[in-house]
Amino acid sequence: TINWSTTLVNTQGSSPGITHTSDGGYYVTGAAPFDGPAATPYLAKLSSTGVLLWGYHYSSYTTDEGYRTARSAGTGYSVRETSDGGAIVAGWYNELGGSPYLYLGKMSSNGILQWNCTYGEANTVPGDLTVIQAADGGYVVASYGWREDAQHNPESYGWLLKTTSGGSVQWSLELPVYYYRANANSLIQTDDGGYLVVGTTVSPDGYARPYLAKVDS
Repeated sequence: TINWSTTLVNTQGSSPGITHTSDGGYYVTGAAPFDGPAATPYLAKLSSTGVLLWGYHYSSYTTDEGYRTARSAGTGYSVRETSDGGAIVAGWYNELGGSPYLYLGKMSSNGILQWNCTYGEANTVPGDLTVIQAADGGYVVASYGWREDAQHNPESYGWLLKTTSGGSVQWSLELPVYYYRANANSLIQTDDGGYLVVGTTVSPDGYARPYLAKVDS
C-alpha cells in the first residue's frame, strides 16, 4: 500500500540522497535548475506525509582558499541530519566546461544556509560519495579522485576528507590503490574514533572487488 507520493517541482535529474529526520520528516538532495539550463545542488525538507516544507538552491559557494564564487553546475549526492537538526549535503560543483570539485553545504533545520564550500583539485571527480557527522561535530566525506599513473594512464583513488563543524579542512587522505582503479563511497565511524571505509577496486582483468580500509581519527 502506498501511503503517499509527491514530485519536487523546480528540480531536474535524479535525487540520489535522502535521510530520515528526528522530527519524522525527510531531507532530500539532488539537482535543480538555476540561472538557465544549468543545475545546482538542491536540498528539500519534507514532512512525514511528503509535504514540501522548504527547498534551497546552492547557487554559489566558498572555495577552500576562502574565495566566494558563483558557479553554474552541480548536484547533491548525500545528505545527513546533523546533531542540531539541520543538514549536511555532499555533492559536486563546477563551472560549465570545467572540472568538478567536492562540495559541502550546511543548512539549519529551517532552511537557512550556514556555510558551504568546495574542496580538492581540478582532478577530483566526486561520483558515489557519502558524508557523515563525526563524533567531534565535524564531517567526513568518502569519495574518489582521478590522476595519471607513471605511464600516464587514468587511475582513480579513494579519498577521505575531514572538516571541522564549520567546514575548515582538518585532514585529507588518499587511500592506497591496489590495482589501477579504486573508489570510496561509504563509511562509518568506529568505536575507537577512526573510520571504516568501503568501496570497490577494479583489477586489470576488469573484475571489481570490494575494498575496505580502516583509518584512525
